Amino acid sequence: MTDLPTKDDLRRETHNWLKNGVIPAKAAAARRNHAAAIPNLADYHEAFAAEWDRIAETQSEKVIAAYEAALQYEIRCLSNQIPGSAAAIYWQDRAAETDAILIGLDPKRVR
Repeated sequence: MTDLPTKDDLRRETHNWLKNGVIPAKAAAARRNHAAAIPNLADYHEAFAAEWDRIAETQSEKVIAAYEAALQYEIRCLSNQIPGSAAAIYWQDRAAETDAILIGLDPKRVR
């Protein structure tokens, strides 16, 4: 059995998460996928996922800012595509998904 991550390990993973463009829900999901894929390290990865969940719950304004940054990136990518192309549809769908998440997080959001 592997030791659980230390506070320093958790801090290293989550340090500057907003600046680095990390979305806590996606980071937690990735860690849970790791836990499912590697059962003997499941507790280790679940500890990181729990830390990402804690961040998502306690830093909602930063989570919204992370999704806003992701949406702006997706819109920039969309603007570089040929209208109607597969790539344009892909970026359009990603931007719409991110916008829907933002509306769910902040119902007062107006676009």
